[in-house]
Amino acid sequence: QEVREDLEKYGLLQRGNLQIAGLNGLLLGVTKERDIEGVCLLGEVPAYATRIQNPMAALAVLKVLATMLDLKVDMDELTQLAVETKERMKQVAAEAMGEYIEYFTTPIWEQGEEEEEEEE
Repeated sequence: QEVREDLEKYGLLQRGNLQIAGLNGLLLGVTKERDIEGVCLLGEVPAYATRIQNPMAALAVLKVLATMLDLKVDMDELTQLAVETKERMKQVAAEAMGEYIEYFTTPIWEQGEEEEEEEE
């Protein structure tokens, strides 16, 4: 309860039944198994972007961690990278949406013609 109250001071949310994988999950599992209080700060990542680096999530976690530990950290480079990545993600999402719309608005008989042309 005390840890939860400490985290709430920083505007952090405790989520319900998340599945935390990888080293994050392992460390939390070990702390629970050994009855040690543990906290894991995770940055939110959109489902469509889970397989690429996400400096926006890293920046969010770093800002909170720096505040919690009262550290001064130069975040300029990471901030710039986050801005660039956000713009690129918008482009990727727009391209994916365009392909999705094109796929579902092209008549079935025309889709077959495109596939035949690709095979040749």
